[in-house]
Amino acid sequence: MARYRKIDTRMWADAKFGALSSPPPAGKYLWIALLTGPFTTNLPGLFRVGEMALAEELGWPLEGFRKVFAELFREGLAKADWNARVVWIPNAIKYNPPDNPNVVKGWRVSWDEAPECALKIEAYERLTRFTEGLGQGFGKAFRESCAKGSVNQEQEQEQQQKQEPISLSEPQTDSDGASFPSERRSSSSLSQQACKLAALLKSEILRNKPNYRIKSAQERNWAITAQRMLDIDNRTSEQIERLILWVQHDEFWMTNVLSMDKLREKFDRLAMKASLDAPNTARTNGKAPLSPSEIARRQQAGEEWRH
Repeated sequence: MARYRKIDTRMWADAKFGALSSPPPAGKYLWIALLTGPFTTNLPGLFRVGEMALAEELGWPLEGFRKVFAELFREGLAKADWNARVVWIPNAIKYNPPDNPNVVKGWRVSWDEAPECALKIEAYERLTRFTEGLGQGFGKAFRESCAKGSVNQEQEQEQQQKQEPISLSEPQTDSDGASFPSERRSSSSLSQQACKLAALLKSEILRNKPNYRIKSAQERNWAITAQRMLDIDNRTSEQIERLILWVQHDEFWMTNVLSMDKLREKFDRLAMKASLDAPNTARTNGKAPLSPSEIARRQQAGEEWRH
């Protein structure tokens, strides 16, 4: 017996289907909608849609939608960047592999229509590994059709070249002649940690200033800076997360640290100030503070995280 069934996404627009009773917010129903809904495309697992649009499509209140989406997020089934309006289902490609390289080439339009963000970078890395595992032809088709080198990416690279004239093969030296490691790093080799840190800073800034404009090139550069903080400054991801969250909850610093470069520049000073404030914060709310990673997880899942 075959293990797979074909479902026509036009089912969601069918009058008879629409006349059926709808369930209250439920994780299983949302999972089916994310796999088969009208907002999905021929590109497995990555599509553009906002949380309000999804809630409206399903006839659910926004809070109810957020609660059940949190279930999927906790299980690792789905991720979302609601600021960019991007949803990513990591294992969709596993159950919908392309039949041939021409199918992969057909993903191009859907890929270009997905807004650039850290989650799209994660999807790129996952899809690259998967298609390369299918064979050279599949991997080549994906790289050529869904490459990072879009117009925006080329502009980013030009900007980086102006800002970072450091050679990979030639170490820099300071005024005393001491050498130090080159800081240049290709954006294609960014770790997931660095991308998540950039996304966290973006979401925190937008939480405080919803109309603040952050371009995709800025977020990519933030990820590059975060990678340097991890590799060169020997900061841990936990330390950087903690400081991002503290800065964006401090009335003074939230308006003065609006980039990863500024965070890096003032890291030690900010960390010292945060350590001095921590005991007072803990005594004020009377509860043990959540870890930075738990706060970030709850924010992305739409859960309450403030004590």
